[in-house]
Amino acid sequence: MEALRAKKMRLGWLVGGGLAVLTVLEFIVAISMAEPLAPLAIIAVLKAWLILQYFMHISQLWSEEEGGH
Repeated sequence: MEALRAKKMRLGWLVGGGLAVLTVLEFIVAISMAEPLAPLAIIAVLKAWLILQYFMHISQLWSEEEGGH
C-alpha cells in the first residue's frame, strides 16, 4: 500500500514539474516570438491534457466501472 502511495506521489510531482516546465516554455515563447499564437495554443492543449488526465482523472469516464453497475 505504501509503495502505491509513493508511486502516485512521484507521478504527481512529475506532472507538476512538467506543468512548470511548460509554463516556463510558454513564457519564453510569448516574449521571444512575434506571432506566438500557434505554439502557445499547442502548449495550452498539452497543459490541459496533463491536468485532465492526472488531476481530474478524465480517463476514468471511459473505463468500465468495477462492481458491474
